[in-house]
Amino acid sequence: MQLIIPGISHILCQNNEPTTILTELYKLLSRHFPIDTLSMATYASDKGVIHYKAFVINKNAMILDEPIKLSLKGQKRFNAFIRTQQKVLMFNNSKEMAYAREVINFFRVKDSVSTLIFYIQTGIHQYTGIVFAAYGQNRYTENHVENLCKLENSLTEALITLLKQLKQTINNSKHSPRPQGVRDLIEYQRIDLVLNSQNGLRTILDQVEQVAPLDSPVLITGETGVGKELVASLIHGYSKRVEGPFICVNCGAIPESLLDSELFGYEKGAFTGAVKRHAGFFEQADGGSLFLDEVGELSLTAQVKLLRALQNKMIQRVGGIDILSIDVRVMGATNRNLLKMIKERAFRQDLWYRLNVFPIEVPPLRERKNDIPSLVQYLINNKLFEMNLPFQPVLANEAMDQLLAYDWPGNVRELQNVIERALILCNGAPLKFPNLAIHNSYQTIEEISHELKPFPTMEEMMITHIQHSLELSKGKIEGPGGAAKLLGMNPSTLRARMRKLGIKKISTWGINKDKKGWKDKNGRQ
Repeated sequence: MQLIIPGISHILCQNNEPTTILTELYKLLSRHFPIDTLSMATYASDKGVIHYKAFVINKNAMILDEPIKLSLKGQKRFNAFIRTQQKVLMFNNSKEMAYAREVINFFRVKDSVSTLIFYIQTGIHQYTGIVFAAYGQNRYTENHVENLCKLENSLTEALITLLKQLKQTINNSKHSPRPQGVRDLIEYQRIDLVLNSQNGLRTILDQVEQVAPLDSPVLITGETGVGKELVASLIHGYSKRVEGPFICVNCGAIPESLLDSELFGYEKGAFTGAVKRHAGFFEQADGGSLFLDEVGELSLTAQVKLLRALQNKMIQRVGGIDILSIDVRVMGATNRNLLKMIKERAFRQDLWYRLNVFPIEVPPLRERKNDIPSLVQYLINNKLFEMNLPFQPVLANEAMDQLLAYDWPGNVRELQNVIERALILCNGAPLKFPNLAIHNSYQTIEEISHELKPFPTMEEMMITHIQHSLELSKGKIEGPGGAAKLLGMNPSTLRARMRKLGIKKISTWGINKDKKGWKDKNGRQ
């Protein structure tokens, strides 16, 4: 600890901005303590309000002015800790502490967090503290507490200096506080920590680190459901545009007739129904990143318009006369072979050159099964938070073996759907995945009896797979438990595929007991 004390003094003597001081403190202290995020906050014990002033996440410092009103239970517990007059408070499981649970829920942190808090009294009922946080339980020990207490004088000086500077910075700031920015940074960090534990994506993360600080276009390729949008969000999260918007566009879902108005916006009165000015996706993404998913689905006409916007970095709203300059970092993604499409004259070569400056290929889940355990925990935490479940899910003894034995044709998206379905059905019991075993049994039977019947065509397999999803969803296409969710597809894409394959709904599901409710174009059920 003797090395840290002069280090803190040196940082404070530099007369830097508060964001620089916080970032340098983060770098210094994280060498000796487990720290995923470092924050500074004040607390009014008479009002029960924690007021967050700043966050440092992944060496990114963000000034904040965000009050959080604790519940009466949270106030009571936190005030009781303060009355002990300990200089350092240690909590090794945020989900067991009322006040900590309220804070992590406010910032939408989905994991359990361990925290160390060093605080000083700065007025009547007023306290100021610096908070160390690390993902997971029991990340801190009594040795960490003792070492932090040795830094009392240096940290007290740092807190007084920062409190004064932050007060002035917040008062002079013309920008409104952005707690969503902190939530986004926490989520980017969380994704990074999860993916870093997966050997299969180490190369991908190296590429993300290379290209993120630049403004170069990126083309992300891979099968449907491998997590191309996740990679794009990480690139945005570690870029200099992190405080700007991240806009995702499904190119395959935009009708040709609406492409101009959706991408570039429109003026009031440009067409029937245009009752007010509308900003398109490019304009919405100004100062941030625009992710064009399924870019291979765009028509040739749409490709020309997109290419012009990328080349000129200027757009014009439908019905408008003004030319708007845009500052957007563009990332595209596709599961199609664009080089083959270029040879078939279905995709423009000049647009491919424009997008393919830095290609990233994401491998399918079946080629990186060692990633599944950490992905499962990540997805469970996500769904636990989204679904507001009253229990902490655990896996049954055989559950992980079931997940590892399956080949995941739908990749991470299919795994996510399987996890969500299991959470809905488990009612607090250990998670099991019997449907995977049934599916594998069907495959085994087909392998044994493949000589007894003709090998199915790809179209027949698609028809069978879609019909099976409709059976599981009882005919429901959209929403939780719907066929589109099971298949990892956009509902409009699924409906289009069903029309193409001739799969039609011929009766209300479950009413006509003599029919399954769906037939293909040849009358097969």
